[in-house]
Amino acid sequence: MATLPHRDDSHGAAARVLSLPERAEADLRLIRDTMARSVTFTHISGRLVVGLGVLACIAGVVAHQIGTTRGQWVAWLTAAVIGGVGGFLALDHKARLPGQPVGRALLSGAGRRFALGMLPPLGAGALVTSALMRGGGQWIPGVWLLLYGVALIAGGMNSVVVVRVLGAAFIAVGSVALHVPEWGGELLLLGFGGFHLGFGVWIWRRYGG
Repeated sequence: MATLPHRDDSHGAAARVLSLPERAEADLRLIRDTMARSVTFTHISGRLVVGLGVLACIAGVVAHQIGTTRGQWVAWLTAAVIGGVGGFLALDHKARLPGQPVGRALLSGAGRRFALGMLPPLGAGALVTSALMRGGGQWIPGVWLLLYGVALIAGGMNSVVVVRVLGAAFIAVGSVALHVPEWGGELLLLGFGGFHLGFGVWIWRRYGG
C-alpha cells in the first residue's frame, strides 16, 4: 500500500511567528493606540476661554455702536472667525507642549475626537447663518448660542466635565433667545462674553492657563 509523503510544516509555522523585535514593536503600537483612544482631552486653555470672552465683549460693544443690522452681524462674524482660528491654533499649540501625554494634540487621539465632535454643529451654524441673514437675522443669536452649546457638549464628551456644563449653559440661553428674539444682542453678550469669562476663569484656576 502506497504511503503519502510526509509534509514538514515546521518551516511554514516558523514563518508565521513574529520575530522578537517585530512582536515588541506590535505590542508597543497596540499600547500607544489604546492610550490614544482612552485619554481625555483635558488640556483646555483657561486663558483662551477668557480671551474669547473679551473678544465677544468687544464685538458686542462695536455691534451696539453700529447703526445697521448687517453691520452688527459683520462685527459678530468677524469676532467669530478670529476666535475660531485663534482658538484652534492656541489649543493645538498648548497640546503639543513638551511633556504632554500622548493623544492630546488637537489633530490626534482625544484631541481629534474633541475637534470632530465640535465641527458638525459649528458648520451647521455657519450654513444656517447665511440663510437667516436674508430673513432679517432675528433668529441668529438663538441659533448661534444653541448650536455652539451643542458643539461644546459633543466635543466635551472627550473632554473635562466643565466643557459640557458650559455647553448646557449656552443651550439654555440659546433656547431663551429663540423664544425672545428681541433680547438677541444682550443674550449673545451674556453667552459669548459673560459665560466665556466666567467659565474661563474657572478652567484657568482648575486646569491651568
